Amino acid sequence: MMDFEKEFHKYIKVWMKEQGLSEDDYEVVDDRIAEVYQNWLKIPSEVFGGKSPSEFFNNIDSPLNLFKQLGKYIYSGTPVPGPLLNRMIELKETVYPILISTIRNFEGEDEKSDKIKAYCVELISEMNGVHPIEDYIKEIKNLKTRSESSEAMIKILINNAHDIKPDLKTAYLEAKSEYSKDSFLDILSELKNDDEAYEYALDCFLNDFSKSGMYALMLSKIGKLECADYLKDRMKDPSTNYYNFCAIKEALEELGEESNIDRDFSDDEDFKYLSSLTNEENSEELNREEDFDE
Repeated sequence: MMDFEKEFHKYIKVWMKEQGLSEDDYEVVDDRIAEVYQNWLKIPSEVFGGKSPSEFFNNIDSPLNLFKQLGKYIYSGTPVPGPLLNRMIELKETVYPILISTIRNFEGEDEKSDKIKAYCVELISEMNGVHPIEDYIKEIKNLKTRSESSEAMIKILINNAHDIKPDLKTAYLEAKSEYSKDSFLDILSELKNDDEAYEYALDCFLNDFSKSGMYALMLSKIGKLECADYLKDRMKDPSTNYYNFCAIKEALEELGEESNIDRDFSDDEDFKYLSSLTNEENSEELNREEDFDE
C-alpha cells in the first residue's frame, strides 16, 4: 500500500535542499506547502510506477475496488491519499450508491469502521450528492456518545435545519441519550427565534447547571432576548463555575446584552489552571525581553 504522506515528506526534504533551506526554515516551508504539494502531485516517479501521484489510482475503474482501497488505508492507519478520494469523486455516479449503502448498512462499531462512515458523508458532500437525511437523524437519535461519523452527519443536519424542522423536533423529543439530545438541540439552535427550540434550550439551561454555558450559547444562537435575565441570574449564582460563567457571558454579548457581573473565582479549579498558564506565558515573555535587552 502506497504511503503518499511518507513519500511527500521525502520529497519535501529534497525540495528544501534544492531551495537552500534548513530545518529551521519551517515557516518558509509552511507558507509554500500547498504549492509544493500541488507540484509534487504532477511529477512522475518510479515509486509510483512511472506515474505521477495524482494519476496513481486512475487505472481503477471499479467503484467497489476504490472503496476497498479506502477501507485498507483506514484500517491500516495509513493516511488516506487525496488522489484516491479524487478518483472516487470522478466516478461519483457509480461510487455514490456504495456510500449510501455503507451509511445505511455498515454495522462495524469500532473507531475505524466509524471513520469509514465519516468519509462516506464527506465524500457525498464533495460529490454534491443528496445526503440520506433520515438515516443521519436515525443514527444520531440512537447514539450514546460522540463519534466521527455522527459529527460529520450533524454538520449536514445543521446546514439543512430550516428544511427539516419538524423531523428535528420529533427526533429531539425521542432522543435516547444525553449526547443525542444535546446534538439535536445544537442543530435546533440554528433556527433563529424559533419558539419550540427556545423552550427546549431554556428548559435545559434551567435544569442542568453543569452544562449551563453550553445551553446559554445555544440560546444566544436562537436569539430571543427574553432569556437574558435567566442568564444574568445564573452568572450571579455562586454554584456557577468559571467555565460556565465565561460561556454565559459570551452568550449575553452575542445577544447584544451587557454583563457587568463580577465574581471571585480564586478557588475555582478551572480559573486557577488558566491563571497558571497565563503566568507561565507572561514569565516566558519577560525572559525573552530580558534576553533581548542583554
